[in-house]
Amino acid sequence: MPNREQLLQLQMNFRSMLRGMRAQWDRHLELHNLNVNMTQFAVLNLLFRNGAMKVTDVAKELRLTPGAVTGITDKLTSLQYVTRNRDALDRRINYLELTEAGHEKVKAVEIQREIVYARFFEGIPDEDLLHFIHICQQVNLNLDEISQVGE
Repeated sequence: MPNREQLLQLQMNFRSMLRGMRAQWDRHLELHNLNVNMTQFAVLNLLFRNGAMKVTDVAKELRLTPGAVTGITDKLTSLQYVTRNRDALDRRINYLELTEAGHEKVKAVEIQREIVYARFFEGIPDEDLLHFIHICQQVNLNLDEISQVGE
């Protein structure tokens, strides 16, 4: 278990890294007129990979609140990247689905994502990247466990 100083260093560095990555991502996509932020792209990419999904399932998968997903999809709907479709049997349930424009947006952003992420991790040896991936996977497992137990 990390000591107090290590936890503080982890928190500060991780927060700084994520903020910097998000800012560079947003800046890069803006320069390429791709007009979606990181969270919006996460929703688009999830729908691209999985097909139509309920708002609650998108929220759970991305660790967001259903309200946050609704706000994000309002924007994506206005951009005509996503449609909302009501369940035929239960009208309270909305499914989110990519439009053709949404599919094209994901493909375009995916190309830029490879470029941006390659720059983020430039100069880091493969062995270190594999170790970092393993650490991220373990942290995600810990997060899943915490959310099931409720701390």
